[in-house]
Amino acid sequence: MSEQNSAASASVNRAKPYQLMLFPLNNGATNVYYVLVLSYIATFGSKVLALSMIFASVMVTGMRLFDAITDPIIGALMDRTNGKFGKFRPFMVIGNLIMAVSILVLYCLTPLIPASMEWARYVAFVALYAIWVIGYTFQTSCTRSGQTVLTNDPKQRPLFTIFNTVGSLLGMGAMQFFAPILAKNYEGGYASAGFFRTLAPVGIVISIALTILAVIGIWEKDQPKYFGIGGQKTEKIKFAEYVAIIKGNNPMQRLMVAGAGCKLALSIATNTTVLCMLYGCMMGNYDGLYLPMMVLGYVFSVPFFLLTVRTSQKKGQKASLMRYVSVALICYIGVLVLLLLWGKGDAFTLSLMSDGKVSVNVYTILFIALFGIGYGAYYATADMPIPMVADCSDYETYISGKYIPGIMGTLFSLVDKLVSSLSATVVGVAVSFIGLDSLPTQYDPYTPGMNVVVIVLFCVIPMIAWAATLLAMKNYSLTGEKMKEIQAVNACRRDAVAGGMKLEDAMATITGIFYVVFFSFHVTLVDQAGPYGLMLWLIVITAFGTDIMAYFSGYLLGKHKLCPHISPKKTIEGSIGGVLGSVILSGLFGWFFLPDLLIHCLVIGVLGGIVSQFGDLTASIFKRKMGIKDYGHLIPGHGGILDRFDSVLFTGPMVYYYIVLVIGYMP
Repeated sequence: MSEQNSAASASVNRAKPYQLMLFPLNNGATNVYYVLVLSYIATFGSKVLALSMIFASVMVTGMRLFDAITDPIIGALMDRTNGKFGKFRPFMVIGNLIMAVSILVLYCLTPLIPASMEWARYVAFVALYAIWVIGYTFQTSCTRSGQTVLTNDPKQRPLFTIFNTVGSLLGMGAMQFFAPILAKNYEGGYASAGFFRTLAPVGIVISIALTILAVIGIWEKDQPKYFGIGGQKTEKIKFAEYVAIIKGNNPMQRLMVAGAGCKLALSIATNTTVLCMLYGCMMGNYDGLYLPMMVLGYVFSVPFFLLTVRTSQKKGQKASLMRYVSVALICYIGVLVLLLLWGKGDAFTLSLMSDGKVSVNVYTILFIALFGIGYGAYYATADMPIPMVADCSDYETYISGKYIPGIMGTLFSLVDKLVSSLSATVVGVAVSFIGLDSLPTQYDPYTPGMNVVVIVLFCVIPMIAWAATLLAMKNYSLTGEKMKEIQAVNACRRDAVAGGMKLEDAMATITGIFYVVFFSFHVTLVDQAGPYGLMLWLIVITAFGTDIMAYFSGYLLGKHKLCPHISPKKTIEGSIGGVLGSVILSGLFGWFFLPDLLIHCLVIGVLGGIVSQFGDLTASIFKRKMGIKDYGHLIPGHGGILDRFDSVLFTGPMVYYYIVLVIGYMP
C-alpha cells in the first residue's frame, strides 16, 4: 500500500492558515443578506408596502421556479470561466454588488411608491427580489465550489467547517445584534419603514467588508493548477446533463437532503416572527429575552464548533454531522415538553429579570440548558454540509473526470435557497391559520392558538428536519478513508494529464492500475488470515473453476447472450454453468481439506462463481474503453495475462471479507 500512500501524500493541496480563516467569510457576507432579506422581507412586504401577507410570504418560495432556471445557468457559467481574475473571485464581487443595489432600492425606494399605485409596489417587490436572487446565487455558489481549490486535505476540510460557521456567525450575528437595537428607535419596530432604511445600509457595509476579506483569502488558490484534473480545460455542461449528474452522484443526493434538513431547522427555529411570538407575544418580554437567549445559544455553540472539528478529523464529517444533529434532536424533545407545559401555572414561564433583579425559576433553568445545548449543536452543524459539497465535487471528478464545482455548488445552493425561502412561507401560512392578517411583531398581543403555532414552528418542524438529515446521512459513502482514496486516484490522473496523456486515457489507466493493486492486495490478506489461510486456494478454485466451466457450458449449450455489448461470446447458459462448476469444485475442496468449514466453502463457491464473472466483464469494459482486443499475447487465444487473473482480482476481496464478516475472523 506504499504506492497508494505516496499518491495520497502527493495529492494533498493544503491551505495557509489565513486562507482558511478569510475565505469562509464569504459565507458570512452572504448570511448578512440571508438575515436582511429572508428574515424580514415578508414583514416588509406586508407591513411597510401593505401587500397581502400570504403573497409576501408565498412569493419568496414561488420565486424558486425562477431560481431553478438561473442556478444551472450560473453554475455552468462559473465552470466555463477561467480568466485572469480566476474562476470564483469575479462571481463573489459581482454577486455582492447585485445584492447590495437590489436591497438598497427595495428597502429604501419602494416605500416611496404611492399607495394608490399598489400594482407598482407588487411589480417592484417581485422584480427586485428576483435580481437579488441572482446575486445570492453568485456568492453562495462560490462558497460551495471554491472549497475545491482551497484545500483537499482531509484534516483541513473539517477546519473549513468551523471557520465557515464563524463566518456565518459574524454575518448573521451582526444583523441579529443590530436589528433589535435599531428597531427600538422607530415607532412600530420591525414594521417601520425607517427601520428598513437604516438596517439595509448597515448590512451592506458589513457584507462588502466580509467579501473583500474572502477575496483575499482565495486569491492565491483561484488559478488553473488547482482546477480538477485538466487544469486549463473548462467544462461545457448542457442543462439536460444536470439530471444525469444528480442521478450518478449518490453522495450529492444524500447531502442535498441533509443540507435541506439542517437549513430548514435553522431557518424556522431562528425566524424573527417565530421568536417574536415566543419571547414577545407569549412570554411578554421580547426585549428582555430575545437577545440574552441568542447570546446564550452562541455561547453554547463555541464548544460544539470545537467538538465537530475534532470528531470530523478523527471519524469523518459524516460521523460528526450525525452525532451532533442527534444531540440537537434529543435536546429539542425536552424543549418541546417545556413549551407544552407553558402557561400551566405561574412557574411555567420564562423569567430572567423582575423589577430590575435577577429572577430565574426552575422552568427557565431547564429551558436554558436544553435550548442552549440544542442550539449550540444544531448551529455548529447547520453549515457542516457546505464543506462536504467539496467532497462530492471531488467524487464527481473521480467517477466522470469532470471538474464542475460551479454546478455542484449551484445544485446545493438551490436546495439552500429553496429551504430558506420555504421557511418564510411556512411561517406565513401557519400564522394565517390562527386568524392573523399580518405577521405578528413583538408588540402584538397574544392570541389563542399562538402557542400551538410556536410549538410546531420552533420545535416540531426542526425535529422532523433533523430526522430527515439523519436518515439521509446513514448511507452517505464519502468517509474520511474513502476521500483519501479518491484524492490519490485524482492526483495520479492529474499527473498523467500534465504529462501529455488524454483525460479519458488517464481515467482508464489510473483506475486500472488502482484496481489491480488494491484488489490483488486482498490475496495477501487471505494468506495471512491465521487458521483460515488455507482458504486462499478457494480464490483460485472459484475463479478458474468458473472460467473453465463457463467456457464449456457456453460452448455446448450457449444460446442466449449475457452482455453482448461488453463480451459478445458470454452466454446466460455459460454463466449458470460457471457458478455450478465453482460450487462443485469448492465443495470438493472443503470435503477433503476443510471439512469443518464445508458449508462456508459451498457458499463461497456460489458467491465466487458470480463475483468472478463480474471480474471478467470489468476487464472487458476496460478493453473496450481502451480500444484493444487483448491485454497481451503471452498466452495466444486467451486475451493476455490480465484476462487470466481478472477473476482472481475480484474473488480475492470477496473471500477475505467473507472470512472477516461471516466467519468472524479478527485480523
